[in-house]
Amino acid sequence: PIGRQNSSFYAGGLLRTEPEEIEQVASYEIGIQKYLYNPELLPLFIGPPARVEVDNLISMGIPLEKRDGQYFPKSSAQSGPGGSIIMIPMVKKALDMGITCLGNKIITDLLVSQSQVKGALAMDEKGKFLRISAKAVILATGGGANIFEHNSNPEGITGDGYVLALKAGAILQNMEYIHFYPIGLVDSFFPHRRASPT
Repeated sequence: PIGRQNSSFYAGGLLRTEPEEIEQVASYEIGIQKYLYNPELLPLFIGPPARVEVDNLISMGIPLEKRDGQYFPKSSAQSGPGGSIIMIPMVKKALDMGITCLGNKIITDLLVSQSQVKGALAMDEKGKFLRISAKAVILATGGGANIFEHNSNPEGITGDGYVLALKAGAILQNMEYIHFYPIGLVDSFFPHRRASPT
């Protein structure tokens, strides 16, 4: 279902909005990743810009609470996976705004014209192709953690977005670095994945 088959749906989620968080997180990233990230992007995701996004989420009716300088989904509102508290209201908001949501489609290619992405080519469950035009395209397909048998990502996180971007002409870097929690996600369809290695 739309909004329910992604890493964000399963994750607990947190947002850091205090300005001093930028320096703290930067120190952590430098220590762990040894400058393998772009430090110019960090202030866009942490601090004042994050505060604006928190306000946007709250205005959508998403129940957030602040603990130790970070925003989390309210535990009292949680009845399923942690990220569902964020994802389900966002999907509802999109539908209320009249945004067309297409479920049960697989994107097979990005449509590129004059070095710009203009849409995507999708295939439905019957094998029928659908051409989708768009003013902007955002790849939010998750990473590629399912190249590992045991990981904390949903089954469909197989690096498809990387392939789409590469075929469209994007330059990929640091592809050998895949981050996930060292646990196994229970999946009734794949019994061999039910537990992490000990």
